[in-house]
Amino acid sequence: MSGLQYSVLGPLGAYLGERAVPLGARRQQAVLAILLLHLNQAVSIARLLSCVWGEQPPEGGHRVIACYVHRLRKALTAMTGEAGTALIQSVPGAYQLSVGENALDLTEFDRLTATGRREYAAGDERRAVATLRQALSLWRGDPLSGLPGPFIALQQVRLREYRTEVLVDCLTAELDCGRHAAVVADLTGLAASYPLHERIAGLLMVALYRCGRRGDALAAFQRTRYELKQQGAGIEPSRHLRELHHRILQSDPLLTRPRREAATPCTLPRRISRFVGRSVELDWLARSPEGVTVIHGPTGAGKTTLAIYAAHRSREHYPDGQHFVDLRAGAGVPVETATFRAAAHLLRVCGHGTAADPLSAWRTAGRGKRLLILLDDCASAGQVVKLLPPGDSALVLVTSRVSLHDLPGARRLRLAGMSGEEARMLLAGTRTDLPGDELDIIAKECDFLPSALSRYRHLLAHRGSWPLTEPRPGKR
Repeated sequence: MSGLQYSVLGPLGAYLGERAVPLGARRQQAVLAILLLHLNQAVSIARLLSCVWGEQPPEGGHRVIACYVHRLRKALTAMTGEAGTALIQSVPGAYQLSVGENALDLTEFDRLTATGRREYAAGDERRAVATLRQALSLWRGDPLSGLPGPFIALQQVRLREYRTEVLVDCLTAELDCGRHAAVVADLTGLAASYPLHERIAGLLMVALYRCGRRGDALAAFQRTRYELKQQGAGIEPSRHLRELHHRILQSDPLLTRPRREAATPCTLPRRISRFVGRSVELDWLARSPEGVTVIHGPTGAGKTTLAIYAAHRSREHYPDGQHFVDLRAGAGVPVETATFRAAAHLLRVCGHGTAADPLSAWRTAGRGKRLLILLDDCASAGQVVKLLPPGDSALVLVTSRVSLHDLPGARRLRLAGMSGEEARMLLAGTRTDLPGDELDIIAKECDFLPSALSRYRHLLAHRGSWPLTEPRPGKR
């Protein structure tokens, strides 16, 4: 296939990488849009004429369509180098656009929507939210804006309604995750755009009620009731909406509970089951306020292990999520690339899908959230600053080989070697038959660094003794 990507979820577009294909006049673009909406299907010339001009096609309409197709093929060929007839194929009395499975944004939107709905049906609301948000992020504006023809007009209505349905599904899942405050703004806007949409009205009432805005929830019902009477031929709200109104009047405590209790999103590595030592450092970290704490020290000092253990101890205080980001400062990845990827990762795991500018999108998405973020192996203070959620409600733990002294407002904890007692405890593990003096020698040879000590512990656990005259693994 050509590698071209096509977009109908916004202005019509065809792209090869970042380069846009010039698609010509509006009716010519409409022909391409019709072929895209009948992807990999033959569309008759008569059907194309009807879709673009309705009941009044021009004289010599077949020649006009053939001219449009010729120009489109020429434009696509100029971009890809591939024969235009391979992209838009001629079949008897018709044309067919054949593209790969993932070449059209609408196809990807269909796939992600189906996946998100399956995840919601299976009870995984958080994953459903992330998937549906990813689907919604594919939209770039009003579908097929500016294109003529009755068929396009109908498809625009269909696609707008489709997007609204998916957005409502997504907001339903978010509400079931307990994110009532986060969905109020979207639901309020939708209720204004669709004043007769009772499902939207019901979701808005529940979200407002869970935010402690009982009066606003009741007012939302009255607005919907008024609109139904004025625009809906005098009908009353549905039984479901009336019952919801009654439950809000009665302050039904069951309304405050999501459909299922939502688990806090967490991407931290698994909690370390056997953590030895560092009690002073852990106590200091437990007293750390929100903001940035930098844990720095030499390679092998156990910075990451300590940070993960401390993060798990504080998880319950950060209900909006706890996330681990490996910045790989020592892996040869450019700092800018690692930072960009980190922001994109945080957006995804927090349920906000993808964005063209993830750094900017992350600053918006993370604002005011009670988040715990562990930035591991950070290269510079500037990297941290770009990934900090705005506000003062998040805790950010940073590990680095350097102190990041130019990071303003950060608390710092320098890790070095363990104490002699901690080193002996780590080396001995569950064994009690190892002589203390041998353990002290090994600990000193390891500079009391936990990483080297842990490797020795593994070796000691798999042999009956350790003669001091035998060479030991080198330090790192």
